[in-house]
Amino acid sequence: MQKLPDFKGSFPKFKSVDPKVFFKNFDGIALDLLMKMIALDPIKRISMKEAMKHAYFSDILESDYKKYVR
Repeated sequence: MQKLPDFKGSFPKFKSVDPKVFFKNFDGIALDLLMKMIALDPIKRISMKEAMKHAYFSDILESDYKKYVR
């Protein structure tokens, strides 16, 4: 732990919880996008450009989408 000087071994450990418990009103597509957006590992986290291509946003018109893409 010498490489992590601020590490506290006494920090509480939490059990994982199924996200469906907290996001009961989310449909499957919305929950999928959310889970990709909040992934703890940055390598696994979805980028904004990838998120905009997600099925959750499939009802956005191409003309509206282009207004916000750089």
